[in-house]
Amino acid sequence: MVAGQWALFHSRLSFALNVILLHPMWVISRSIDYWRDKFRKISLPQIEDFIRQIFGWREYMRGFYWAEMPAFARANSFNHHNSLPDFYWTGKTRMHCLSRAVGQSLDMAYAHPIQRLMYTGNFALLAGIDPDEVDRWYLGI
Repeated sequence: MVAGQWALFHSRLSFALNVILLHPMWVISRSIDYWRDKFRKISLPQIEDFIRQIFGWREYMRGFYWAEMPAFARANSFNHHNSLPDFYWTGKTRMHCLSRAVGQSLDMAYAHPIQRLMYTGNFALLAGIDPDEVDRWYLGI
């Protein structure tokens, strides 16, 4: 999280991929083509990491959801039932990292996966928040 740089080091392709404006293989193919043309400007580890994020993580999780639904949507392994705190909808909390991550989500309709998973997600897990409430918040934001 860099103040004033909400999209630093992020491609911002997720929305277009999620609503199927872009196909993952098209993005991967174009990225490889660009890497070949600009070989001296983008290192092999950089292009590998980018492709791994799209194909490896994103598509793995998509396959996992397809394989485990609809039961996975009803799972609550830790039996969490606490309500989502109001600050998830306002961003008003003394916890700086959560205030920034939630505030950015409210302002920009975007948060980097680290902000979503490590800050808002882990807080919800540790606070015993009902997974359905967390899911509604993520979908609403």
